[in-house]
Amino acid sequence: MTLALVLGGASCMRDDLSRFGRLHPVEDAVVIAVNDAGWAYPGRIDHWVTLHVEHLSRWVSTRRELGRNMDFKTWTRRGPKSKQYQPTDHVLGHWGKGSSGLFAVTVAQDGLALDKGVLCGVPMSTAGNVSGKAEWPVEEVMLHRGGWVYHLDRIKDNWRSMSGWTKGLLGAPTEEWLR
Repeated sequence: MTLALVLGGASCMRDDLSRFGRLHPVEDAVVIAVNDAGWAYPGRIDHWVTLHVEHLSRWVSTRRELGRNMDFKTWTRRGPKSKQYQPTDHVLGHWGKGSSGLFAVTVAQDGLALDKGVLCGVPMSTAGNVSGKAEWPVEEVMLHRGGWVYHLDRIKDNWRSMSGWTKGLLGAPTEEWLR
């Protein structure tokens, strides 16, 4: 079994990751960073996923300047933005709604054929961002939650979350579930 570890950009990402690390070695997971988490996370990332490809060049430059690993693959969705900005290694259809965090789940399942995964820093709440950005507007949060609910049957058995609304939706990982 190969486990995906999705690192979202919410301010709780580091705390979530710390709790996850007490359950399962991070180095034994395929690490998929989402948006700002790609530069903010100091450890190894294997894939970097975004629906906001217009920011990817800046994020990648920041990660390089910080001296972090650069041997990851980048992913974005199909669409006009993917052609206007920095080329990515992979382009994949997005299930729709749900934010870049749900797109990371799409990449893990459909793009990488990973068996199961855990979300860290993807609470789908109004929490601030790892970069210190202000809280997410409630209207956007509610819109994106609809995507998670719509695709719940696709993910409920194979995904868990460390915090927030997604933890309530999917449940938290246990040592038994991770085995």
